[in-house]
Amino acid sequence: MRVGVIWILGTALALLGETGAGLYLMLLFVLFWLYPVLFEVLRDGQTIGKKALSLRVINANGSPVTWMGSIVRNLLRVVDMLPFFYGFGLVAGLIDPQSRRIGDIVAGTLVVHVGNPNQHLAAPKVPLV
Repeated sequence: MRVGVIWILGTALALLGETGAGLYLMLLFVLFWLYPVLFEVLRDGQTIGKKALSLRVINANGSPVTWMGSIVRNLLRVVDMLPFFYGFGLVAGLIDPQSRRIGDIVAGTLVVHVGNPNQHLAAPKVPLV
């Protein structure tokens, strides 16, 4: 979603010359640094993408993610991306018992799957005796 927004607005802002370039840089900052932190803290640990995938960020103790936890985990995404294609993040996920990337390890956060509380499950079948 973010890539689509950047592509569409970037194309339009390119027509504005230097002013458009400045606005484009501000857009990049907002989408890559502010958006994930604001959504994780203010929207119950879920960005739009996490909500679509039924994921949520929480603190390792199960409490809602804090401002500092969200800022740290998102700043360290840059380290996770190194040396290429999330190499360090992948290795960290394979080594960590909870499969966390470096940002989550340092921030003390977890990304968890959230079940649908409105989902009704069928009662289990019990054999008749």
